Amino acid sequence: SGSTFEGTTSEEQWFGRMVISSPDNARFMELAISKDIASFNRSASPRLGFESLEVTMWGMTPRSERIITRVLTLDTAVPFSFFGADIAFRRIQRSHRTQFPTIGRARRECMDFVGGYLHFYICSAGAWEYFGWQADLAVKFAHLDLVVVQAQRTSEVSGLLPELWGLKPLSTESAAYLVDEAEQPAAQAELPGGNSSEFCPGAAWAGGKTPEGLARSCGEPPATILAV
Repeated sequence: SGSTFEGTTSEEQWFGRMVISSPDNARFMELAISKDIASFNRSASPRLGFESLEVTMWGMTPRSERIITRVLTLDTAVPFSFFGADIAFRRIQRSHRTQFPTIGRARRECMDFVGGYLHFYICSAGAWEYFGWQADLAVKFAHLDLVVVQAQRTSEVSGLLPELWGLKPLSTESAAYLVDEAEQPAAQAELPGGNSSEFCPGAAWAGGKTPEGLARSCGEPPATILAV
């Protein structure tokens, strides 16, 4: 499950929070985009402290008491028994095949989940469609990206994403979430004291039906952005 927030218009929505639960709904892990990215100061942060993610775990004791734990560092070991899966936290490095390893001054981070039949990761990301004179909005609208690397036993999956992927019939409720992108007006912030049409156009994937990302800059060919 998760929750989203709006960008400059209601047509722009990103995930700000995602929650993973155990099959019996007794244990949970919440990942959220940090609210302090714009003012992040690395010199005041622990060496392995999270810079762009906020991670919280909680579960129920045999006495039905809820225990909440804030995960503070990337080297925190999550017991395999917590979800029946291997979980690891990592930073995106400059050597990785992605154009943007940071969001402002904060480094991007990921949580990898590898189970018997499912491998996915959740990463912090900036709103890369905002650049140049709008670069501050890339930080303001920083969000979470979800990438499913591998899924087996797909006949047993359910929910919105399997329906969008074509693994399950599209329900009426899920179909209501789909929007014809051709009918949506392009979101464009107004440039104070100038005409935004004087600037080069730009577009990037920030969700939708395909995982490809595209960025344009003045006089340069499109460059692919990995959806991580």
